Amino acid sequence: MAEENLNTLLKLFCEKGPQAELDDSYNLVRKALELVWPSQQQNESGGWRRERPGKYIVGSATETSNEKQFMKYSRLRYYLFAEDRANNQ
Repeated sequence: MAEENLNTLLKLFCEKGPQAELDDSYNLVRKALELVWPSQQQNESGGWRRERPGKYIVGSATETSNEKQFMKYSRLRYYLFAEDRANNQ
């Protein structure tokens, strides 16, 4: 559902701002960027849980965030775009 909402929002932006340029290249290069700017991973312990009498397990969850990776990539794209624009004027 979130993906559908995001696609609808992007479509609306493109309709309302035809002069704006949509850069959706991040998804194409995301895996390659892991070599340069890895995603951040954080492990969280869920603590001890009783599964059944006499059996305990330790719960954990791993959270991955690509926020910093995306910010670095978008800043690089903006810099390259601005350089290209300056050189063509």
